[in-house]
Amino acid sequence: MPTGQVIGRRVLLATVVVSALFAFYLPSSIGGVISRPLSVASIGGTCALLVVVLAASRRLAPPLNIAAALGMWLVLALFTVTSPFEAYSPGVTLLYVAQGLLFLIDLRGVTSRAIDAVFQAITVVSLVLGYALALDVGVADRLMVTWYGAFYPELLGNMVIIFNKPVLTFGTHSMAGFMIYLFFYLHFRAWLAQGGWWRLAAAGAFLGLLVALTSTTGLAFAVLAGLQITFVLQRALPQQRALIAVAILLAALAGAAALGLDASTLLAQAEDAIVGDRVRGLFARYATDGLLASTMKYLSESPLQPIGVGATDTLYLGDSGLVVNLLRGSLPLLIAVYGGLWLFLRTNLDDRRSALWLWVCVVLFEVGFTPLQYFRFLGFVPFLVVYLNSLSSRLPPAGAFLGARPVTR
Repeated sequence: MPTGQVIGRRVLLATVVVSALFAFYLPSSIGGVISRPLSVASIGGTCALLVVVLAASRRLAPPLNIAAALGMWLVLALFTVTSPFEAYSPGVTLLYVAQGLLFLIDLRGVTSRAIDAVFQAITVVSLVLGYALALDVGVADRLMVTWYGAFYPELLGNMVIIFNKPVLTFGTHSMAGFMIYLFFYLHFRAWLAQGGWWRLAAAGAFLGLLVALTSTTGLAFAVLAGLQITFVLQRALPQQRALIAVAILLAALAGAAALGLDASTLLAQAEDAIVGDRVRGLFARYATDGLLASTMKYLSESPLQPIGVGATDTLYLGDSGLVVNLLRGSLPLLIAVYGGLWLFLRTNLDDRRSALWLWVCVVLFEVGFTPLQYFRFLGFVPFLVVYLNSLSSRLPPAGAFLGARPVTR
């Protein structure tokens, strides 16, 4: 390989790593006060890092991916001009710029064994910090509250000090649940590809953090992760299916006992998670008095008047990526955003089933949150792609969720 290509590849991989570390560990508050300069730096820095990844790759994504990115920007520009609101949000503009830059990136064929070492280091930090928060270790609580407050002032304090939720650096249990599940998934895939008890143990440890979150997202993804493990183990060890089922049931009961949960408590939590009130839960957010009530009313009354990157205090512009994209660009923006995400994943990931599974997970999570508009997710995606592609040549063809047999050594 020519020297220039070698240097370019090293720059590309280094930037992918820096982008992931930036996404996970850039502070969002100083002394417990949410910092606007850090918020600006998070969005601007993500855009800059994605530009470097794009430049270092020395190629653009296929034409359809480019069309999705350009179409998204064009739709937003047109509806910003026709928006009924005079104010606009530069921060929102940059978030959609970052999404478009991601869709333009071509990481096909980019793999690295060294990236696994970075992933293991992030894993160790995440597990130590997560279980410290779950066990109410004061140093961990103070660290999070001081440097990683986000969204609104009281949120993180309630999460880590009052409820001992292992939200890591993600500010809220919703986003933490999604990102922790992604870590479970990556370790589970690595175990299927390469074997090693520590990889399965790491996946199990992240599953434990999902349970410890005791949130809608955490418990939903914990059930999903448990089903994935069960399905694969039963396919791999068909003669031990009964033993596996009993072991998983006992583990679930032990986990519930450790958290002080009984059947009635679990049912109450499930109802609260699904129904909830105007702030918590899923369905209540969409009710007539929920957080999204004003937004849903605007969509029903003005379906053909999206607001682009307009800004207003009269509408709630969060908690549902699907609703926010409909509000900002109607159906054309919805198609450009989620179609662009699918094209990006399908183009860049060697394993089609991984691409489909991740796309489904992101879109389902967008019903109740906005990961595609959060820098801690956007900045991590290139790393996720390179890591999975580094495993792909060793993965069984059926894929993890579909029951592939693990590699044993």
